[in-house]
Amino acid sequence: MQSGNRRHRWAAIIVLAMLSFGAAGAETEVVSLQELSPLAGRDEIAHRLLSPLARMEYDQAIASRHLQVLDQTIRTGEEHYDLFVPDLPAGSSYGVIVFIPPWEDFKVPADWRGILAREHLILISARLSGNNQNMLGRRVPLALHGYGYASKHYRIDPARVYAAGFSGGARTAQLVAFAYPDIFRGVLLFAGSDPFGEGAVAPPPRELMTLVQARLRIVQSTGMADEVNIAIDSRMRRSLADLCIRNVAHVEQPRIGHDIPRGGGFGRALALLLKPVEADGVDDRCNAQLKAKIDSELAEAGRLAEAGEVERARKQLLRTDAHYGWLAAPASVELMKKLATQEP
Repeated sequence: MQSGNRRHRWAAIIVLAMLSFGAAGAETEVVSLQELSPLAGRDEIAHRLLSPLARMEYDQAIASRHLQVLDQTIRTGEEHYDLFVPDLPAGSSYGVIVFIPPWEDFKVPADWRGILAREHLILISARLSGNNQNMLGRRVPLALHGYGYASKHYRIDPARVYAAGFSGGARTAQLVAFAYPDIFRGVLLFAGSDPFGEGAVAPPPRELMTLVQARLRIVQSTGMADEVNIAIDSRMRRSLADLCIRNVAHVEQPRIGHDIPRGGGFGRALALLLKPVEADGVDDRCNAQLKAKIDSELAEAGRLAEAGEVERARKQLLRTDAHYGWLAAPASVELMKKLATQEP
């Protein structure tokens, strides 16, 4: 009798597992990229991701060397994506998460699928887009083409388009979301972020920065045993506050180190990502103080230039450019051009 009860319990467990799996929607499939998105064009990426001084140097290098640069760095028919598409009620629209891993491919974890299905979220992730790939030549364009694929083949709600990633992939997702806030409404950073002013990240052109402040939701979520990235996350949040970016949330992931969370932790982070931002996310008083600080740094660079301290002025300008990007333009560009005429 006891043996029969055990068999009954195991049968019940198997049935429940099958029902749970069915609720999660379809398996991940692999699809091929057949059409390129204009969002990933060379000039579009250069405009959005390069700081003003980096863009000036880039354009000068191309012109001086008479280089012929391809508009697109990705070829159709050669790239593949892991794609998860849950069932969708009639008359509804999908949301989409463009996920960037640090590895060469990403299979959606089984315990994420039911959560994605519940929220009617597609997840798409490019293959051969790991940390060893070129950032601007592959990782960023592939993410943008992934969004392009989803928006072409499925009915997507433009208010529910998100970037996400883990570790180095999270840093790439940050680049993409901040450069394309007219496309992405939020970014989910698992164990990876770059504080402004410390790396290659610079604020985008002013009209895009306004969208970042007004509606981009930023969610950080790092394992509590991942001390290195916890410290970086903290500096990231301070740098966001300095740039008057308020729509920021942080979700702790207990009992894990440098790893992606299980379903429960993913669900908590996703819930904050999907939460609407406040109606008015732009802080005019903070922006006025930010402008005054930028003007002060530019004035210091100008003073050094007038005093003939060209190298110190140049270093000051580069720091300002790295930290504030297009918020310091066009004054930063004009002063750098002036310094070029003063150098021996």
